[in-house]
Amino acid sequence: MYQFLTASKDATIYLQQPKQNTGLDEILEISKVYYGNLKDTARTLIKFETTALSASLSAGDVTLGSCDLILKECESNEIPIDYTIYAYPISQSWEMGIGTRFDDISTDGVTWNYKTTGVDWLENSSSLNPQATGSGVPIKGGVWFTGSFASQSFNYQSSDIEMNVLNMVSAWVNRILPNEGMILKHTSSFETDTLDYGQLKFFSKETNTIYQPKLRIGWDDSSFITGSLTELTSLSLIHI
Repeated sequence: MYQFLTASKDATIYLQQPKQNTGLDEILEISKVYYGNLKDTARTLIKFETTALSASLSAGDVTLGSCDLILKECESNEIPIDYTIYAYPISQSWEMGIGTRFDDISTDGVTWNYKTTGVDWLENSSSLNPQATGSGVPIKGGVWFTGSFASQSFNYQSSDIEMNVLNMVSAWVNRILPNEGMILKHTSSFETDTLDYGQLKFFSKETNTIYQPKLRIGWDDSSFITGSLTELTSLSLIHI
């Protein structure tokens, strides 16, 4: 049996638009592209509220047998044949905002530079992303825990994401990690080399289609009643 959770907030942050919010854009993007010698990197942030799921788990109504992140591709440009997308649990709270990339320009909300309006992402723990030192100074592009991450590799296939995020969601509902959502990105080596890896675009929670980001929670609800059959004896057997 499956239960679906839809995203409560999402946004894309862009290296080359470091103060621009995209919280109401209909598109989410994961990319690394070059415009001449200018590199632009995009990362996607998504949060799913898990309070009701935690209550259902505590009540025994559901079990957390599987959990998959579902993102539907709407466009891809010049992507490599082989690549891997990573999802990390975000470590600090962030504000979705009301901007879009091209139309309703806004600096309010999450951006490459800020987690909320004018408030820096900060290094605050040795368990954060590889650039973090725990010094509490501003950092760009988001901060995340390196444990409980998830990934999905692609090879000559659709760019729809169907990623196993069971460990991450389990850490949220068991309060091992705070649920501040997840950040989706290329691996750090992809983001820092000199190659172009194209653009992956997905429907956001603002889409007018049915393809909003979802968590698909799965469990086995089958039950068996034992002891209800009459025991067979040698006299019950029929020989033909």
